Amino acid sequence: MEKSITSVMLQERDLKILEFLAKFGVANEKHLMNLVGIKEEAMSNYTRIIRRLIVSGYVEKQRLIAGQYAYILLGPRGEALLSTKRMKNLILNTLRHDMLVLDVYFDIMSKNPDYTVMSERELRIATGLKVGDKKKVPDLLINEKIAVEVELTEKSNARLVEIISNYVNDTNLESVHYYVKSKALGYKILELAGNHPKFKIFLLNLNSKVLEYSLIIDENRVTTQQPSSANSFDLNAYLQQ
Repeated sequence: MEKSITSVMLQERDLKILEFLAKFGVANEKHLMNLVGIKEEAMSNYTRIIRRLIVSGYVEKQRLIAGQYAYILLGPRGEALLSTKRMKNLILNTLRHDMLVLDVYFDIMSKNPDYTVMSERELRIATGLKVGDKKKVPDLLINEKIAVEVELTEKSNARLVEIISNYVNDTNLESVHYYVKSKALGYKILELAGNHPKFKIFLLNLNSKVLEYSLIIDENRVTTQQPSSANSFDLNAYLQQ
């Protein structure tokens, strides 16, 4: 016997959550509270919203560690409503990376709410590329002009050269922003890119509970700014240059 699904009247914030999950595949509860404007101290309000969506089959919840944020994915009903293919399970070896991509996304949108930012998932659907295909799509694409990569696992030199060359030769891209785990990796990317002006490298502070990064500048040798908050880089000013 099939499990009965409770019917609910979807509200605008519910649809916003479902569309966000379709965009990225998965989010943790911190991101969804940010999405609908609920602060940590009012988490009970978020809990009521998400419980309705879980009970009605629109989303599913997976918790890895007790006491930490759970992860939310589209459920069967959300998949059908949005005519999309849902993630059914967490991909553990990319989960940290994927959540950092969401942190970067919210950082961009908090300062530039009118920008259009496509996710890797959306880009793969649009281009027909599947995970594992040789061609690389960025983690995020801003206004079809700026590629964003969050690099936590260092690729081989050959693969990095291939990706960097594709970005250099893509005339539609004005800039490529790499968020990296170490200065050494940032310098390596700059070196392989031949110090190409398209590339900007941001050093992530992976020990921080909130997104923090600093800009690595390469001008006949690399210096770094002091680590700062997520508001350290004004993307709007950069695009107007």
